[in-house]
Amino acid sequence: MRKLVLLLLLLGMAAGQIQAQTGQFWSEADQDFLLQTQKSLRDVYPQQFRSLALDLPALRNYLKKAPMEFSAEAKKKPLLLDLPLPDGRWETFELVESP
Repeated sequence: MRKLVLLLLLLGMAAGQIQAQTGQFWSEADQDFLLQTQKSLRDVYPQQFRSLALDLPALRNYLKKAPMEFSAEAKKKPLLLDLPLPDGRWETFELVESP
């Protein structure tokens, strides 16, 4: 019974960490503000869209951790980055540094 409880606890913690990684650099952006500030820049307006803001300094710091291309670390543990897709889903990409 103890092993089962420990296993469930570990699985719960792992799931929480995975979920925290999804979209860690992205947040919802204020669509009304975007529409007002860019009104003169566009001729076509989509009927439905989702606006996201990117935490660029945090992303830059995260990307510095990418392992060098073709290294053992890159094969074993590449840097993972979740990017938003137009349909609202997230896609995970493996990143390495390439000189």
